[in-house]
Amino acid sequence: MASEHSVLVDDFKSRFFEIFAKSAEFVVRCPGRVNLIGEHIDYNGYGVLPMAIEQSIYVVFARNDSNIIRFRNSAEKFVSFDWTIDETWPGAKIPKWYEYFLSGWKGAIDWLSSNNKQHSVSGIDLYIHGDIPPAAGLSSSSAMVCAAVLSTWTLYTSKIFDGYDKRDVVEVATESERLVGLEGGGMDQAAVVLADEGTALHIDFDPLVIRKVELPLDALFCVLHSGVDSNKAASSYYNERVVECRVAAQLLTLASKPSFEDYRKIRRLRDYQTETKFSLEKCSQEAKVQLHEGNYSREELLQILDTTDSDFRKNSLNLATVTKTEFQPLKRAVHVFDEAKRVDDFENACLEKDLIQMGALMNKSHFSCKDLYECSCPEMDELTEKCRESGCKGARLTGAGWGGCAVALVDKRDRDKVEAKVNVLFWTKPSAGIQVFRA
Repeated sequence: MASEHSVLVDDFKSRFFEIFAKSAEFVVRCPGRVNLIGEHIDYNGYGVLPMAIEQSIYVVFARNDSNIIRFRNSAEKFVSFDWTIDETWPGAKIPKWYEYFLSGWKGAIDWLSSNNKQHSVSGIDLYIHGDIPPAAGLSSSSAMVCAAVLSTWTLYTSKIFDGYDKRDVVEVATESERLVGLEGGGMDQAAVVLADEGTALHIDFDPLVIRKVELPLDALFCVLHSGVDSNKAASSYYNERVVECRVAAQLLTLASKPSFEDYRKIRRLRDYQTETKFSLEKCSQEAKVQLHEGNYSREELLQILDTTDSDFRKNSLNLATVTKTEFQPLKRAVHVFDEAKRVDDFENACLEKDLIQMGALMNKSHFSCKDLYECSCPEMDELTEKCRESGCKGARLTGAGWGGCAVALVDKRDRDKVEAKVNVLFWTKPSAGIQVFRA
């Protein structure tokens, strides 16, 4: 662990002792992440290009002799809570801060049981500190869930990455977030768990394949806050977009392969591409031809898909959208196909050390998020435009959107000029992924 993290951890271990009157057993550190490009496409099966950041969540913990998990946080606004262990915990629709940890804990113990891993469930004493800005689109919630999975496995098995590996953490944490109402695609979890210091990651799914991406030496990235909080778990927008993409995939599959009887069970836009073997450019073109502009009503979709409302709820919707009556599949599909192509182009621009092209792709990504995916907000649009005017090569929202943070690409020679014109939250460089060690 880097020296700056070691100093922090020593402080956290001392604080743990002050609170619980005993020594901690383990410490887990999990970073946040900033997505450089590839927004809202991971849950459609497409690759993304994030990097872990230095800001992190730290979990300092030890067993206790009760059946209670005792949550303590360094931030006063996150109130302490004692939770009596209930292995049937069903999750939370509007989660409190400690329920993100519980979702990872529940997923972790279920995985241990289903995989016949020897383990011992008990109470836990937890001291948690985080310097990832919450509700900012920097994956503070996913970092907490990932940290919870690894903390639980480490404590309950008394083993560190023995009988499980980092990819297991990604898989279980991704599934566990559904307990707090999120139907994500695994990008956040893969980025914060599998990252290596000094490189960004090109993360592909199905199967999970990680490719390190060397960033140009002249490239700096700054993170700026729009002033609007982004809490995707407290909003239906995120899950609505998941469903609109699913509906688009079903409509496009039916239009392109009417003989394919399982079109109603298509889940992602990449599944449509796999069935048709179209290029990304062809998929985008087909969407513009086969899907009409504007809203599709629920009744219209039932008729086109030749399905009942009950089956539509089962095959297309999620818990956040059971009453949704209007859908925008065209805009969502075009964004996804074009954004997936931009990810590949961005990686090539990194290899060619072309900051101008990297910035142009980031700008196009933001405009697509704004106009097609409609996941930006006026404050974010104003912020990213100000970044461009200040000398940034490119700027875009990062994370789910609807507020939160922007990420901007800066030539290192322009750092002082940019910093004088915009309010930079922090400058960042690629950080190492999740870590665990004995206290």
